[in-house]
Amino acid sequence: MAFKNIKKTQGRDFNFWNSTAVSWAQFGAPDGYTLLDGYGPDLVITFPTQGIMFTNETSASVVEYSFNGSTIHGVLDGTAGSTTRVVMFDNRVASLIWFRLKSGGTATITTTAWGIR
Repeated sequence: MAFKNIKKTQGRDFNFWNSTAVSWAQFGAPDGYTLLDGYGPDLVITFPTQGIMFTNETSASVVEYSFNGSTIHGVLDGTAGSTTRVVMFDNRVASLIWFRLKSGGTATITTTAWGIR
């Protein structure tokens, strides 16, 4: 069935995808966004998220993530046999995200998020 009155550019896009190379050992990346207090997150998602998924694409690195920049909220373990290489949240509003390297070399973290607004 054709929908002739709908344009592919119609509506707002509430989807997010980003690939971040993490090589720092403290929350607040050197190339991250800067907040008023000078301490910035690595990612800023500009809409309220319904779901969010983190994937550690690097097989020998472990990365910690935070939603407030000071508390560890979870670990993305890329080592063999790990059950936390991919972490997904449903019904989680997250807009600021920090990463830091726990062990291993530079890690690539893929972030996918979506909203229902």
